[in-house]
Order: sequence, then C-alpha cells, then structure tokens
Amino acid sequence: MSTFLKKIFKKKKPEEKKKPEDLAESNDENLSLEDRIRNSIWKCEKDKNTTLDEINQLRAWANDAIKKVFKVPPKYWYKEVEEYENIKKLNENIHIGHLLLVKIDEVVAGYKNQISLQKSKLVFFESLIEDYTINLKKSIEAKEKLLQQKLEDEKMLYLDEHLQRLSQMDDDVSSIEKSLKISDKLVAIETEIEAIENDFKFKEECYDELEKLNNTYKDPNTYSNSVIYKSEIEKLTNHITKQKSN
Repeated sequence: MSTFLKKIFKKKKPEEKKKPEDLAESNDENLSLEDRIRNSIWKCEKDKNTTLDEINQLRAWANDAIKKVFKVPPKYWYKEVEEYENIKKLNENIHIGHLLLVKIDEVVAGYKNQISLQKSKLVFFESLIEDYTINLKKSIEAKEKLLQQKLEDEKMLYLDEHLQRLSQMDDDVSSIEKSLKISDKLVAIETEIEAIENDFKFKEECYDELEKLNNTYKDPNTYSNSVIYKSEIEKLTNHITKQKSN
C-alpha cells in the first residue's frame, strides 16, 4: 500500500475525553473550540445551580418570615411567598399591629425583588447554555465536514497527478476544474467554522458583562438597586436573543 493510502486509511486513536474541571483549569488558548464551548457550558450549568440554590434560600427566608406573622393553612405551606396576598386575606380578622403589617410587607417585597433578580440570572444562564449547546453541535458537524473535505481534496490531488501524466497523451484539463470546485467547498466550511467561533466569542463577552454587573452590585448596600440590576441582566439576555434571530 502506498504512503498516501496508508495516511488516508490509518486508524485514529480515540481521543481521551477531558473532564469539565480539567478544561476549566486549562489555558483557553490551548483548547479546541469544542472544548472551550464545553468549558463554558459547564461554567453556566454551575452558575445555574448556584442561582437555583439562592432562589430556594430566599424563598425559605421569606416563607419563614410570613409564618412568623400569619397563620398559614396547610394548602399554602412551602409556597407562602407566592401566596402572600391570599394568606393576608385569610388573616384579616386576626388582630395584627399596623407597624407589623408594614414591616412584613416590606420584608416580603424585598425578598420578592431578590427572587425576581435571581430568576433573571437563571433565564440568562439557560439562554447561554442553549446557545452554547447549538454552537457545540454545529462546530462538531462542521469540523467533521472539513475533515472529510480535506480527505476528498487529497484524493483529488492524487488523481490529478495521474491525469496530468495521462494528459501528456490526451489534453484533458477537467481534473483541474474539479479540484478548484472542491477548494471552494473547503473555504465555505472554514467560513462556517469562523462564524461559529465569532458567535461563541460574542456569548463569552455577554457572560463577562454579567460578571461585571455582579461585581458592581455585590455590595449588600446596593440591594436597593436590584431593579436596575435585574433590568441590566434582562438587556443582556435580550441582546443574546436578538443576535440569535439575526
């Protein structure tokens, strides 16, 4: 078998799969596009789970505060914050001081704002995870097409050498035209991969923007700005959605 054919049909060793933790510790410059996307999915999944834990903690605190002030029937257990207005109505005939009512309203409203804020983060992470997953699938498929196209190009060039030899006996230039067409296909696939990478970089920039927002609003004294914080996160999510539709 010729060296060329050996190169084509040589068996590839299966690549050892890297764990997300290993990817996170690696230098992104040394990773393939697919591994960088996997790394980002892992980070977003981790952030999503952290956000869910924070939502559950906020709900638990709000529920405890409500139970401390009002009598809560069993049908509203564990969902006191969502059923707050109904619980208040059921307790209308029970004497509760005005200042206490004002204070519990303030506490519940505060927790609801924080829950709403965390839910906006949840939507953001879910949106990124969905887009990253699509990017990963597209990248794997495009890289496979690229590999197949390069293999076909090599075979075409190999056959062109034979045709060039034969053309000395018969003027046949059709092989050159075919090779040029194959090269155009290769450029199209490489352009597709570049577009996937650019889209991935855009999503990474959005993730970095959220990190900046987190640093801006992490001070407990800025909790009064939770509405602004939430609005900024929703702008980022809408930016991602708009990019997707273009």
